[in-house]
Amino acid sequence: MNTATVNKEGGQGKKGFGECACCSGNHLLHALLEQKERQDVGIQPEKLKPADWSKQSIAGMVRQLMFGYHLFLRAELPLLHELTTLITSVHGSEHRQLIELQQRFHALKVLLEQHLIDEEECFFPLILKYERRNSASAFRQAKQMVEKLEGDHRRIGNMLLHLRLASAHYVLPDDACEAFAYTYTRLKQLEAKLLEHIRLENHYLFYRL
Repeated sequence: MNTATVNKEGGQGKKGFGECACCSGNHLLHALLEQKERQDVGIQPEKLKPADWSKQSIAGMVRQLMFGYHLFLRAELPLLHELTTLITSVHGSEHRQLIELQQRFHALKVLLEQHLIDEEECFFPLILKYERRNSASAFRQAKQMVEKLEGDHRRIGNMLLHLRLASAHYVLPDDACEAFAYTYTRLKQLEAKLLEHIRLENHYLFYRL
């Protein structure tokens, strides 16, 4: 197997991703990577300090959650699905931990996709209606949803922990190829993004209700 030189903790090595002989034959994956790069150009998450978040309107927080986090997840989850499927199909027989990693990521992806729908189609419209119209009914319905959303956040946190444990804290095996390393790098980025997302919603958005 032709492998690339990689950093042990999910870093990229000397070879470009396209030179990874064992995994580079997946044309669908390369098309997804090119699409993701184009999408990233249009997604510029806004960086706000916690003090700024405490002063935001509900509409301002929703806008930044949508553009800074939800759009990222909608682009990132399909890519990571392809990446985890690819490295498991190629390397899973030698690295059995990848099978668990793929299964746990799939469960996380399913939960996140439903969580995004719940927020975008139900929760966000309710809290925006509450802010605009001071609607008591919208407030009550949104308040009732908070318990479920916080429960989702706890489950997401547990799933992220189990992904980290399944990957030995994203430490790469000695024979990891560039696709293997790239997948671990993006999974770590996903973890950081989700934890920040959860913190902002729990401590700022939900606190307003």
